[in-house]
Amino acid sequence: MRTDAELLRSYDVDAFAEFYGRHVITVAAFLGRRSRRPEVTFDLVAETFARAYEHRKRYDPRKGPAVAWLLGIARSVAGDAERRGQVSDAARARIGLGTIALDDEALRMIAERGRVDFRSTLARLPESQRISVFRRLLDDEEYEDAPPPVSPSPRLTRREPAKHTRDPFAVLGEQLLVAAGGKLPRPRSRVLAAAAAAVVLFGAGVAAAALTIGGDDPPPPGERAMPTPTRTPPPVPTPTATPSDPNNTNPFRRRPPSGSAPAPAPTPAAPPELDLTLTPDLTAGHAGWCVGITINTAGLITGGRQCHRSGPPGTTLIAAGGLGGSPGMGYAIVDRAVRQVRLSDGRTFTPARDPGLPAGWRVATWDVTGQPPTFTLHDVGGQQLAPRATAAVRPLPTRRVPAADPPRTRCAIRPESGSDLSPSRARVLERFVVLDLVSPSYLSCASTSFKVGSRTLRAAVLLNPRDLAAPASPLPSTEGVRVRREGPGWLVVSGGTGAQRARLMRALSVTGP
Repeated sequence: MRTDAELLRSYDVDAFAEFYGRHVITVAAFLGRRSRRPEVTFDLVAETFARAYEHRKRYDPRKGPAVAWLLGIARSVAGDAERRGQVSDAARARIGLGTIALDDEALRMIAERGRVDFRSTLARLPESQRISVFRRLLDDEEYEDAPPPVSPSPRLTRREPAKHTRDPFAVLGEQLLVAAGGKLPRPRSRVLAAAAAAVVLFGAGVAAAALTIGGDDPPPPGERAMPTPTRTPPPVPTPTATPSDPNNTNPFRRRPPSGSAPAPAPTPAAPPELDLTLTPDLTAGHAGWCVGITINTAGLITGGRQCHRSGPPGTTLIAAGGLGGSPGMGYAIVDRAVRQVRLSDGRTFTPARDPGLPAGWRVATWDVTGQPPTFTLHDVGGQQLAPRATAAVRPLPTRRVPAADPPRTRCAIRPESGSDLSPSRARVLERFVVLDLVSPSYLSCASTSFKVGSRTLRAAVLLNPRDLAAPASPLPSTEGVRVRREGPGWLVVSGGTGAQRARLMRALSVTGP
C-alpha cells in the first residue's frame, strides 16, 4: 500500500482520490468540532481537500505525518471562515469543483460524520504520530458551545428530498477524482461510420453556416472546422428537443424525453442522438479544444470535428458549433457562470455537467432544423453574459523538423531506433511563450504524425500555457487518447485503436519539456 507521501507526490489520477478516502472522516470529525451546522462542516471539508490538492507537492514528510499537514489546512480554512463569516470556495473554483446539492438525508449523514470522536479516527496512526497531531492541533482546540456564526459558500445548495440520497462525501470524492483528471463511467462514444447523407459543420467562423454569438455580435475569429465536402440537401423537419430532460444523465448525448408524443406514422423513426467528445487541440503551436460530433439517426451515423482556441480567464463560452443536415444539432460548452443558453427561436436550455468535461464547465445541446439559431448566454439572475471568445490567442509559430530524427530540442518527439513506425509532418515550437488562458488549457509544443498499420495516429506534447514549468493539469477525459506524464507536461497519442495507441506510446521518447 502506498504511503500518504507517495500518494501526494504521484501523478496517478487516482492517487489523490485514495488519499481523500483515507482521511475524509478524520477531517470531517475534526471540523465537526468547530462547526455545529452540517452544511458548514461539509463545505469546510470540501474546501480543505481542494486546497490540499492544490498544494499537495508542498507536503514535506520530514515535518510530520500527512494527516497533521492536512488538518493544519483544515484549521486554516475554518479560521478564515470564522473571520469572514462565510466559507471560502476559492480553491474549489481554481481546480474546477462544481456545486453540490444537499437534502435533509445528506445533512443527516454529514452530521453523523461530524459527531465521530476525532481521536478515535487517528487510532491507526503510530503513537508518535498521534502525539504529534495532538500537540500541533489539539492543545488549543477547545471551543465554546456557540462558535462564531459561519454561512456556507455558494457552492452548496439545498434540494428537495430524493428517493435515494447518495453519500455526499462520496459525491465530493468523485468531484476530486474528476478534478485530478480521472474519469467516471459514462456511455462509450459511438464509432463514426461513413454517412450516405451529406452534412456540414457549422460554428463560429465557419462560412458554410455561420453561428453568431450573442445575437448581432460577429463570430469570434480563428475557429477551425473540418466539414465534409458535400453540401447539405434541403433540411427535413426534425422533432424539437425539450429544453431539459431530467432523465438524461449524459448531456453530451441528447435523447428524446420519455413523455414526447409519437410521430403520426405507422413506424415512427427514433429521434436522433448526439454524442460529443472533448480533447485538447494537438496541433503544434495551438492552445485550444477540439469537439468531435456524432449524430446517430436510425443507425445512420454522421459526424465531424471542430477545434476552438482557448480564450483568456473569464471566458464564458469555451466552444460552440454544430452539425447541419437532416437532422442537425448545435452545442455550446460554457463556464459554470452560464446558467441559461437562450436560442433566437425562443428555446431555452440549462447547461449540464458531464464527466467528459473539466469540472467547471457545462454543456447544452439542441436540435437544429434549417438555419442554425443564434444564442445568448445568461447568468443565474438572467443577465446576459459576454462570451469574451473574441480574445482567443493566435497560434504560436512553429517550425518543421525531420520526423524520423528530430533535433534534441525541447518537446521534440522521437521514435525508438529501429522502429517500423512511419513518422511524418513533425513540428515543434519556435518560441516558448507563457499564455494567460482559461483554465484548464494546454499548449501543444510539438506534434508528429505516425503511420501504424493502415491508420494515421498523432502524438503531441502538451504543456501548461500559464506556467510552462508547472505540471499541466490532468486531462478531463482520456477517451480516445493515451497519455503519459513527461516532466511537467503530457505526451498524448490520438487516433487509431487502443492497441495501436499503446504500441505507439511505448515506442516514443520526448526531449525533456
